[in-house]
Amino acid sequence: MGREAAILLASEGHTVYAGARRLDRMDDLSEHSITPVEMDVSKGEDNERAVRRIVDDQFEVNLFGLAHLTQPEAMSRGTEASVLAQVFVEAATAAKPRRRYVKGAFARPLMFIRKWFGDAVYESALRRAFR
Repeated sequence: MGREAAILLASEGHTVYAGARRLDRMDDLSEHSITPVEMDVSKGEDNERAVRRIVDDQFEVNLFGLAHLTQPEAMSRGTEASVLAQVFVEAATAAKPRRRYVKGAFARPLMFIRKWFGDAVYESALRRAFR
């Protein structure tokens, strides 16, 4: 998702710095006028020098860690990275960004569950969706 958002932002004329632990995985980004930056988001000093605006829902990242992102069966039920990249660009470039952007395969049903049944049921539904 981040890669797609970076490419989309760069194609719209924004200056983009893409952070990752391994720069060798980002060699091709220079052809999109993206500057790769070596960084590890788990290190405080790397985060301090990172970005002006973060487009991320920290709850889901903390809830699952990053391990669920490597499970093909969970990813096949998800939303295409390019669709979410467009949402990232909208949030990153909005003069007044909204607190939450609801987009994707499970987004609306999950927001309904969270609103009417509370966080515990919502978190349970998320865990089931990404098993």
